[in-house]
Amino acid sequence: MSDNFPEDNRPISIETFIKFMNLEGITLDLDIVALHLDAAINYCSKRNETIYTKENCPHEVKMAILGYATHLFEGSDAKQKEEVVMKGVNRLLDIAREQITL
Repeated sequence: MSDNFPEDNRPISIETFIKFMNLEGITLDLDIVALHLDAAINYCSKRNETIYTKENCPHEVKMAILGYATHLFEGSDAKQKEEVVMKGVNRLLDIAREQITL
Protein backbone atom coordinates (compact mmCIF):
# COMPACT_ATOMS: atom_id res chain seq x y z
CA MET A 1 0.00 0.00 0.00
CA SER A 2 1.00 3.60 -0.42
CA ASP A 3 3.08 5.27 2.27
CA ASN A 4 1.29 8.60 1.77
CA PHE A 5 -2.01 7.62 3.33
CA PRO A 6 -2.26 4.79 5.81
CA GLU A 7 -5.50 2.90 5.16
CA ASP A 8 -6.99 4.05 8.46
CA ASN A 9 -6.42 7.75 7.67
CA ARG A 10 -7.58 7.99 4.04
CA PRO A 11 -10.73 10.07 3.58
CA ILE A 12 -11.92 7.30 1.22
CA SER A 13 -11.00 3.68 1.85
CA ILE A 14 -9.80 1.39 -0.91
CA GLU A 15 -12.88 -0.76 -0.29
CA THR A 16 -15.19 2.23 -0.75
CA PHE A 17 -13.39 3.19 -3.96
CA ILE A 18 -13.73 -0.37 -5.31
CA LYS A 19 -17.45 -0.37 -4.37
CA PHE A 20 -17.92 3.03 -6.05
CA MET A 21 -16.42 1.66 -9.27
CA ASN A 22 -18.62 -1.46 -8.98
CA LEU A 23 -15.57 -3.76 -9.08
CA GLU A 24 -16.36 -5.89 -6.06
CA GLY A 25 -15.48 -9.54 -6.53
CA ILE A 26 -12.88 -8.77 -9.20
CA THR A 27 -9.23 -9.54 -8.49
CA LEU A 28 -7.38 -6.22 -8.44
CA ASP A 29 -3.84 -5.21 -7.58
CA LEU A 30 -4.59 -3.18 -4.44
CA ASP A 31 -1.28 -1.34 -4.65
CA ILE A 32 -2.30 0.02 -8.07
CA VAL A 33 -5.76 0.91 -6.77
CA ALA A 34 -4.12 2.71 -3.83
CA LEU A 35 -1.84 4.69 -6.17
CA HIS A 36 -4.83 6.07 -8.09
CA LEU A 37 -6.76 6.82 -4.92
CA ASP A 38 -3.79 8.50 -3.24
CA ALA A 39 -3.08 10.60 -6.34
CA ALA A 40 -6.67 11.89 -6.23
CA ILE A 41 -6.44 12.58 -2.47
CA ASN A 42 -3.15 14.42 -3.00
CA TYR A 43 -4.63 16.53 -5.79
CA CYS A 44 -7.66 17.51 -3.73
CA SER A 45 -5.56 18.26 -0.66
CA LYS A 46 -3.10 20.42 -2.60
CA ARG A 47 -5.87 22.17 -4.55
CA ASN A 48 -7.66 23.20 -1.34
CA GLU A 49 -4.50 23.60 0.76
CA THR A 50 -5.89 21.15 3.32
CA ILE A 51 -4.67 17.70 4.25
CA TYR A 52 -7.85 15.67 4.07
CA THR A 53 -8.29 12.70 6.38
CA LYS A 54 -11.36 10.66 7.21
CA GLU A 55 -11.98 12.95 10.18
CA ASN A 56 -12.05 16.29 8.30
CA CYS A 57 -13.15 15.47 4.75
CA PRO A 58 -16.42 17.09 3.60
CA HIS A 59 -18.79 15.10 1.40
CA GLU A 60 -18.05 17.31 -1.61
CA VAL A 61 -14.34 16.50 -1.36
CA LYS A 62 -15.09 12.80 -0.99
CA MET A 63 -17.08 12.95 -4.24
CA ALA A 64 -14.25 14.89 -5.92
CA ILE A 65 -11.74 12.25 -4.79
CA LEU A 66 -13.93 9.40 -6.04
CA GLY A 67 -14.55 11.11 -9.37
CA TYR A 68 -10.91 11.94 -10.01
CA ALA A 69 -9.60 8.58 -8.79
CA THR A 70 -12.06 6.80 -11.07
CA HIS A 71 -10.95 8.92 -14.01
CA LEU A 72 -7.30 8.12 -13.26
CA PHE A 73 -8.03 4.41 -12.79
CA GLU A 74 -9.93 4.16 -16.07
CA GLY A 75 -6.97 5.73 -17.86
CA SER A 76 -8.98 7.66 -20.42
CA ASP A 77 -6.92 9.51 -23.02
CA ALA A 78 -9.80 11.69 -24.18
CA LYS A 79 -8.88 15.32 -23.47
CA GLN A 80 -12.52 16.41 -23.61
CA LYS A 81 -13.48 13.84 -20.97
CA GLU A 82 -10.62 14.99 -18.75
CA GLU A 83 -11.76 18.62 -19.03
CA VAL A 84 -15.30 17.66 -18.01
CA VAL A 85 -14.09 15.51 -15.10
CA MET A 86 -11.72 18.21 -13.84
CA LYS A 87 -14.41 20.89 -14.11
CA GLY A 88 -16.66 18.79 -11.87
CA VAL A 89 -13.86 17.89 -9.46
CA ASN A 90 -12.70 21.49 -9.13
CA ARG A 91 -16.27 22.76 -8.65
CA LEU A 92 -16.83 20.29 -5.80
CA LEU A 93 -13.53 21.40 -4.26
CA ASP A 94 -14.56 25.06 -4.59
CA ILE A 95 -17.86 24.32 -2.84
CA ALA A 96 -16.05 22.58 0.01
CA ARG A 97 -13.55 25.40 0.30
CA GLU A 98 -16.33 28.00 0.47
CA GLN A 99 -18.08 26.05 3.24
CA ILE A 100 -14.89 25.73 5.27
CA THR A 101 -14.08 29.46 5.09
CA LEU A 102 -17.56 30.72 6.02
